[in-house]
Formats: sequence, structure tokens, C-alpha cells
Amino acid sequence: MAVVKADAYGHGAATLATSSQNIVDEFAVADFKEALELVDAGVKKPVNILSPIEATARPNWSDNMVATVCSLRDIDVLRRNKIKTKCVNIELNTGMNRLGLEKQELGCAFIGLSNLGIKVKSIFSHLYNALDLSSANEQLKKFKLATQPLRQNICYHLAASSCMHLPKEFYLDAVRPGIGLYGYADGTTPILKIYAGILKIFTVKKGDAISYGDYKAPRDMLVAAVRAGYADGIKRKIDPSSEERFMSVVGKLCPIIGQVCMDITMVDVSKVRICYNDRVYVLGNGVTADMLACDTNTNVYEVLTAFKGRVERRYYYG
Repeated sequence: MAVVKADAYGHGAATLATSSQNIVDEFAVADFKEALELVDAGVKKPVNILSPIEATARPNWSDNMVATVCSLRDIDVLRRNKIKTKCVNIELNTGMNRLGLEKQELGCAFIGLSNLGIKVKSIFSHLYNALDLSSANEQLKKFKLATQPLRQNICYHLAASSCMHLPKEFYLDAVRPGIGLYGYADGTTPILKIYAGILKIFTVKKGDAISYGDYKAPRDMLVAAVRAGYADGIKRKIDPSSEERFMSVVGKLCPIIGQVCMDITMVDVSKVRICYNDRVYVLGNGVTADMLACDTNTNVYEVLTAFKGRVERRYYYG
């Protein structure tokens, strides 16, 4: 089950799903809007909506969409809004305490769904800390105890990308790789690069202001004004005077100087030979998502999903 929620973690869900559906069994998304985007793009494989279904989903529901029941209330939403889903997933809370039915609610859920003529396709849960084998084992034990009395023609799944290092007993009937599909797991290579063009190359003297605020150049330098800013997914700097964040220019890491603007970022290119045709890499060619996450005190997920809006995508198949 390929997880392509949040626009495939910023990589473009519709394009990646349609181009990979011949090798993928099923897809998973976060909400009805994301599911509809895939169906409209031509995805025929099952599209699992892993969050509670919205009442507004009814008019455009497709036969290959699969709703998820995360609480007993969700069954009432299906009934009241006459959402014609043939089957559902059930999310089970095994310790993450975010969404999901409790073990003692499973019986009521099966009865309620049976009364609506809806079959249970799968039951799943989430590991809240796959790096901690002890807690992961505890959740696996809870999951198996809760599902053991149930019918055997149900798919059970627990493992996401972060679980791929765990013993195979965690894989159950299916796995749900997400961020690992895009090159952010052991043994994989990131598939995304982000670059921008150069608007201006100019020199500044020591003490000259650069960008908004009170930042002053600490030395004479050659500066490139790059056509990308925080509206494009580049986080503003906590400390504008810091030179610990970089872009890659002709294969070398060059520090971002001054504050990031909405549309433009300034980079010190004093140590490289540069021309207006050169690409400036925001991500890739030496700049990794892990570096950006560390520099902005966040995680890789937030870094990748920030590049959207006016960022143009080009896909290369090899």
C-alpha cells in the first residue's frame, strides 16, 4: 500500500500514482479530496482514505475509494450521509492515542457496519515509536490480541516506512511505506531535487545591508539573488546573521546570507565561478533534506511538504 498523502510528501501524488499503479497494489491518502484527485487522474487501484470520512464526500464517491472508521461516530456519518462505500478499513488504537477504535469497540463497529451492508476490508494501527523495539512489540501484542477473534478474510497491517527495520512479524498482511518510497529510508536514494534561477549577481562591501532587517555584510562578498523564498518553501532564518544554511551552486555549498524574503533569497557566491544560467539547488547536489530539517529545527516531512504552490514540477523517468 503506497502512501501518497500530502501530495506524495510534496512530490506530486497524481503523477506518481498514475505512473506507478501497475506495480502498486493499493494507495493510501489522508482525506477525500486527496482520494478524488487520484481518481480524477485515472487511478483505478483501491485508494484508502486513512482519516475519518467527511460528510461532503457523498456526491463524488468512487467505487475504488475505501473509507476508514476511526471511531463509532464515523459509522453514523456513513449512514446519515448515504456514502456508498462497499467496504471500509478500521483503525485500531494500540497506544498512539490519536485516532482509532478501542479494542472493546470492535464488536459494536462490526455490527453497525453489517447493518449498513458494508464489509471490513482491513484493520490497521500505527506504531508511535518504531525505533523502540519494546514499545513496538507491546503494540504488536495489543493488535494481535484485539484482532485474533475476528474473521480471517481481513487484511491486517501495522508497518510504515519507519518499521522496515523491524522483524518480519510486524509486516503482517501488508505494509504502508510512505516517505521511504521517495528515498528517505535506509538503502534508498532521494528522488527529489529543487532548484531556482538567479535574478541578479552583484557585489557588496563590508558593512552594507543585505535583505530586510539589520543584517550587515561581515566582509566584502559576491552575492546572488535567487528566485525562491519562503513562499516557495524555504524557511526563514531564526538568526539572519547565521551562515549555517546553504544552497548548492555549481556543486559547492554556499551560505544563505541575511534574511530569507518571500520571493528571493541571497546567497554568498564569493568562492565559486557563477553565471546567470547556473542553477541554484535548494535541495539536492549536496543539500539534503536532513540538513534543512536540522537547520530549521524540524523534520524531513515538514521540509518536503513545504515546497508547493508556485513550485513547478518536472518528472524524469529512468
